Amino acid sequence: MLHWQKAAIREFVDLVPVDGSMPGKVRASFEFRSFWWQGRCVGWGRYWYQAADYGCDDIEAGLELAQEAAARLAVPFLVVDFAKTMDGRWIVIECNDAQESGYAAARPRELWTNLLECMREL
Repeated sequence: MLHWQKAAIREFVDLVPVDGSMPGKVRASFEFRSFWWQGRCVGWGRYWYQAADYGCDDIEAGLELAQEAAARLAVPFLVVDFAKTMDGRWIVIECNDAQESGYAAARPRELWTNLLECMREL
C-alpha cells in the first residue's frame, strides 16, 4: 500500500509500557494522539485505545511538546503523536495529516465541535 514511500530508520526508544496487548502489533505504550487546528489543540486521547485505560499526572507537559511540534510545522490541521519514555521524557513519535488519521481514543464529536469553534473565531 505504501510502496511509494522510502523506508525510515529511527532510533529505538524504550517507552513506558501499558497493560494489554494486541496480537500482531508493537507493544502498547504510554502514547497519545493529539489534533491541532492552526496551532490549537482541538482534541486528544490515548493512542492505544484497545489497551487498558491509562493516564498520567503530567499530560500537560506532553501536550506542550505536541503544541511546539505543531507550531514548528505550521500545518493547518495536524496530528501529533507523543509518548513518554522509560526515563520520564516526553517525545514526539510522529506527525501526520489530521484528515487522514484515525481518532485513537480522541472523542470525535468533541474534536469536530472544537474545530468548528476555532474556525468561527477566524
